[in-house]
Amino acid sequence: AQVLLKETIEHIRRFYKETLIVIKPKPFKTVEANDWIKDIVDCFEDKRLVIDFTPLVFTAPKTMMAIFNSPSTACFDFVINEVPCIEHARYGYNYYNFHPKGSYLSDFGVFKTSTVEELDNAISKVKNGTLRIMSRDSLKEHI
Repeated sequence: AQVLLKETIEHIRRFYKETLIVIKPKPFKTVEANDWIKDIVDCFEDKRLVIDFTPLVFTAPKTMMAIFNSPSTACFDFVINEVPCIEHARYGYNYYNFHPKGSYLSDFGVFKTSTVEELDNAISKVKNGTLRIMSRDSLKEHI
């Protein structure tokens, strides 16, 4: 998880040098759950990189893109607002034993990446407006 978060931040910065990056951890605060995130954010020494616990229902409509490092139902706050979503994750053999198709997020228009090259490609598509998103109407039909 730490490697993926660092990769995600570094590669967002390649395309969006001055844009605010908001890290949204799980809504509960425990050492095991998310204190490690603060350590990673602090190592970047970037005043435009923050941690925020505001519920996504309020922030998603203002977001230019969302990147997830693991499957999360939080993606629906973004999908319903037609925000481009990327799942940047790498799963091990055991994960695929239980989930042969991989993450369910791609069923809802979330673009899957697992390498930094794929992540760069996806962020580039967001920046130039060509990353495929699921429309509200398509989401309604899907569910």
